[in-house]
Amino acid sequence: MLIRVLGPVDVVGDDGVNLALRGPTAARLLALLVAARGEVSVDDLTVDLWPADKRPGDPVGALRTVVTRLRSTVGADAVETRTGAYALGEVETDAARFSELIERARRSSGSPMVADLWRQAVDLWRGPAFAGHADADSIRREANRLEELRAEATEAWFDARLAAGEGRELAADLDAAIEEFPLREGFRAQQMTVLSRAGRQPEALRAFQDFRADLTEIGLAPSERLVELEGQIAVGEVPRAGARRTLRGYELGDRLGEGAFAIVHSAQQASVDRPVAIKQIRRELADQPEFIRQFEAEAHLVARLEHPHIVPLYDFWREPGSAFLVMRYLEGGSLGGRLVDGPVPLEQLAKMANQVAAGLDEAHRSGVVHRDVKPANILLDTTGNAYLSDFGIAVEEQERLDPEAWLSNGSPAYAPPEQLQRKPIGPTADVHALGVSMFEALTGQLPFPGETTMAGLLERQLNDPIPLVRSSHPEVPAAVDTVIQKATAKAPADRYGSPGEFARSLSIAAGLEGDDLLLEPEDRNPYKGLQAFDEADAGDFNGRDRLVTQLVDAVSDHRALLVVGPSGSGKSSAVRAGLLPALRSGAIRGSERWFVTTMIPGAGPFADLAAALLRIAVDPPADLAGELAADSNGLARILRRLIPEGTELVLIVDQFEELFTLTES
Repeated sequence: MLIRVLGPVDVVGDDGVNLALRGPTAARLLALLVAARGEVSVDDLTVDLWPADKRPGDPVGALRTVVTRLRSTVGADAVETRTGAYALGEVETDAARFSELIERARRSSGSPMVADLWRQAVDLWRGPAFAGHADADSIRREANRLEELRAEATEAWFDARLAAGEGRELAADLDAAIEEFPLREGFRAQQMTVLSRAGRQPEALRAFQDFRADLTEIGLAPSERLVELEGQIAVGEVPRAGARRTLRGYELGDRLGEGAFAIVHSAQQASVDRPVAIKQIRRELADQPEFIRQFEAEAHLVARLEHPHIVPLYDFWREPGSAFLVMRYLEGGSLGGRLVDGPVPLEQLAKMANQVAAGLDEAHRSGVVHRDVKPANILLDTTGNAYLSDFGIAVEEQERLDPEAWLSNGSPAYAPPEQLQRKPIGPTADVHALGVSMFEALTGQLPFPGETTMAGLLERQLNDPIPLVRSSHPEVPAAVDTVIQKATAKAPADRYGSPGEFARSLSIAAGLEGDDLLLEPEDRNPYKGLQAFDEADAGDFNGRDRLVTQLVDAVSDHRALLVVGPSGSGKSSAVRAGLLPALRSGAIRGSERWFVTTMIPGAGPFADLAAALLRIAVDPPADLAGELAADSNGLARILRRLIPEGTELVLIVDQFEELFTLTES
């Protein structure tokens, strides 16, 4: 039996014949249970099952009647009764089949079979998700998630067909996709490519102009990628089959995933022939003032983390409209993708917990709290080793900017109560998230299935105990359950003091010993030799408090500050690891809101200055370097276009003497 929600809600028997549901209410009940991906309380069902003006006098009794009738059609085991709730039983849904195909396609990037996986996923759709029932909030959120995945799958399938040289039939399918997703840029780029290859250059350029006009109406503009494609077509250059977009020396490949705030691509770093993954932050987050202020400092800090089980951050940059993080590419996918195949065996999971905990402990020693530990951010190599990825460089700003979008990424399901309450968090927040992740990996489900609001998650966390592991998996030792309960305690003080302590306890409870236990971390040497301290090293920069205070006083009294001293005396360290952290912590009134950027002047100092300003700008002029060089007031004239009114810009010119050694005048 297959329950279908990727279109009108219905049920198909094993023989392929539709089973007649007894009335629209039965179909809506199925929709609510499928959308929840877990149990739904009786109270919520009685609210969402009927319109307010048509709700029966005894909604609980009416709900029981609907459940009984539905069971008579689809089988008694299809709808399970829980305490004060109902849940979908062990039945297959096209939504779950679709999600599984998406995960398999992402893990198969570059494989000859990937195109067929994308096609199979797209072919499951028969119309809008949960057609006719998406007026309920819980259904609408799940429908939006599935529709976004559908667009991703369709775009990926079209990319594969483009690479195969398909033309006329693909053009018709693109027209239909654009009609349904008029603002999705990927489909427009594909349409322009197909038209150009067919010798229809004017139509390809007109398609670009139409799209730009549509974006202008809502205050947006085409991306650099699309503008570049339009320029190629305008000069008669036909996009090649399989041609890849190049971004700062990285050749972008397949899209690995997409969320509310970012898109992740596979890529190739041409200079060293190395596969990487590139996370592109979307405009709505990348242009937020708080994100701009924090991004570079936090990325520097994360890039300094060195551990065998931390996915290294190779490169990062921000520009108006986007920000990019370049990371190691791991072919084994994520723990979240691995769970599609079922729960992870206890011994294997304990090994993963040890590896991830070791990475988290290293991060915590460097003052970095991950903030977003979850199976999707635990990556795997081809032999099953686990690596911690995607440190929450933007997580705090995501929470503030759009809590519901953050929820759509699943993060609040792993977050501790203090994080959901917007209270200060520390390393034990990562212990909680790791504990929930291990619970899900052991049982195949989250602690609170069906909960879809942040308020609901917080209520359940504060007032309900996390379900016992042994209640879902009797073969799991009770000792393991006790360990996870402690890791996910409501109060931070009641949890394990570190991820490593949790992982060691889990290993012992699982019956592992000796070499299977997590080793104590080695002491870290904080000295950097002749290398300058950076802002990320502020915790190790000691013994200069008096100097830092003098620098802060000088900045508060003057618009320009020169730090002079012999080479190697620590000028850069004093500014970067002393003054900057002080300013970011509010040493001067309002300085925590200032924008900071750094430049090292070369042979073209105005170009270097423009590049530094672009890292913090939102709406710069088209020729920023030219306007800076136009007259002596260039920077002052355009500064208010670069940063919000009422804030300050701190421009650090490091190695200032380069102006006198590299320029001609």
